[in-house]
Amino acid sequence: MPRPSFTRREILQGALASASAASLLSLAGCQGKSLDGKTHLRYMAWGNPDQLATEEELLRRFNERNSDLHVTLLKVPGSAYRNKLILMFASRTAPDVARVDHYDFPQLVRRGYFHDLTELGAADKDFSEADFIPWTLEECRYEGRLHGLNALPGGNILYYNKTILEKAGVEDPYKLWKRGEWTWARLREHCLAATKRRRDGAPEQMGLQFPGLVNQAPILYGYGAEMLDDAHKTCLLDSPEAIEAYQFLLDLRFVDRVAPTPGEAAQAAFKFEGGRLGFIIDWMGVTPILRKTVKSFEWDICPVPRGPRANLTVCKGNQIVMNAETRHPEASWRFMRFMTSPEAELYLYGKLRRSAPSRRAVLESPEYLAANQAPYQTDTFVTGMTVAKQLPIDERWPEWSVVANRHLEILYNAGHIDVAPQLRLMKREIDAVLADEAGF
Repeated sequence: MPRPSFTRREILQGALASASAASLLSLAGCQGKSLDGKTHLRYMAWGNPDQLATEEELLRRFNERNSDLHVTLLKVPGSAYRNKLILMFASRTAPDVARVDHYDFPQLVRRGYFHDLTELGAADKDFSEADFIPWTLEECRYEGRLHGLNALPGGNILYYNKTILEKAGVEDPYKLWKRGEWTWARLREHCLAATKRRRDGAPEQMGLQFPGLVNQAPILYGYGAEMLDDAHKTCLLDSPEAIEAYQFLLDLRFVDRVAPTPGEAAQAAFKFEGGRLGFIIDWMGVTPILRKTVKSFEWDICPVPRGPRANLTVCKGNQIVMNAETRHPEASWRFMRFMTSPEAELYLYGKLRRSAPSRRAVLESPEYLAANQAPYQTDTFVTGMTVAKQLPIDERWPEWSVVANRHLEILYNAGHIDVAPQLRLMKREIDAVLADEAGF
């Protein structure tokens, strides 16, 4: 595949990381057999200390069991990761294997940077695509070919303060969900019951943290709305269904006054960890943070509510990819397969609750679902992975999502207004971005 040239912006972004890239290259030597007779591979990833420590333990196990290989983990801070990875691929110093955020995968795979894994998978008698939840592999395809394996997949779920809801006298959302009665309308009722204000109107306790673009997606999907058409050429966020969904959100903030405005949320006054907020909609990856920070109240999780037209949440993962120029594709594949094996998924996702397994058998296993601390309602993870819809992430996502966020910020700060005109304006600008092939 021909390799497109880099844009000036990407080159400037990557320049800051050039010295680090050169030092990483030196770790690989000539990328052949070293003096110890082993093939040495480099694997690059980002994450918090707990995440990286867990991956280091997995590398230790792999190296111990594979006497002919040795994998070194290159740890890069998340804030610098994207720019460094782009530069390393452009300068042909990229590691053999790397983790790539799915937000960046469509842009990078089309440049030919990632090894096509289709034949490696077909030749591996122990690799079966049927073992995986379908969307986790679908994210890894480009032009119908497999170019990665999913890592850190997850979906949006609802975190809730059990203590607040019990004091408010409302029924537990998880119990309502088990009976099929947990809807966005019921969430609104719970938020109203959970919200408390002083005589002067200042909030003391609120129902829901106002969600951003991605965390709004389950509401859009529940109301039957779509972000883009199937061809990703036309924005659909001005449809009647989308207007209804966004009006529901706007009413939560300005009519019901159960979601803090930017002024009310200033200085983290209503972070979930502070105990003054009933609900947040967020990724499964928030779980480890809450386990460390929540000390003063009980909390748990449940699936996002059912919408009037659909019962869906949103899902997204990341990709473990192989450098197209690695000299050791078979060895790299062996390592990638281990990092997505049942053992690795159970250890990584069961230990940290950072995400959820991509393998259905692991996701639904008693070992994974067992919990000795919050969250206890772990079947929520199963629902979040299986009753889910992908985001329309493609090469243009970084551009059009910025436009969407800008317009939504205007909408959500404007007070109680008619949302339709703002959404129509947003649609026109997003359509112009999607049509601008010259700028891509």
